[in-house]
Amino acid sequence: MRAQTGWPIGVRSDGCVRDSSLRQIWFDSEGFNHYRGTGWMKKPCRDCEHKEEDLGGCRCQAYLLAGDAYATDPVCPQSPHHEIVSTALENAAKPARQAQPLVFRDPKESQRLAQVSAIPTHRPIRPLA
Repeated sequence: MRAQTGWPIGVRSDGCVRDSSLRQIWFDSEGFNHYRGTGWMKKPCRDCEHKEEDLGGCRCQAYLLAGDAYATDPVCPQSPHHEIVSTALENAAKPARQAQPLVFRDPKESQRLAQVSAIPTHRPIRPLA
C-alpha cells in the first residue's frame, strides 16, 4: 500500500510500507517534510508570534475548511476563514433538533425522500496552482 501523505494538498509521498519503514516515511518523505518548520507559511502565520508553537495549525483542516493547505488553520482567530469554525461551534451549542422517526425505505419511500430532500452544498475547493 502506497502512503499518499499530502497528495490532495499538492505534495505527494512515494513511501511504501512494504519498501520503507514507517519511521523512514514519516521523517524522510516529501509529503511530511514539506509542511515541517515555518518556511512554507503565508501571512498571517508567517508573522505570528505563536508560529513556533503551533506551526501553523493543521494542514488537513485548512485544506478541508478553506480549500487551501497553505491557508491559516481556520481554528485560529487570525484566519480569514475562522467564521466557519465559529459558526460550527455556535450550531453545536444549540439544542439538538427533535429526533425524527426511523423510516424504513422501500422503493416508494426512497422516491418520496429523493424528491423532498435537498442536497447540502459546501464551499468549493480551489485547485492548487
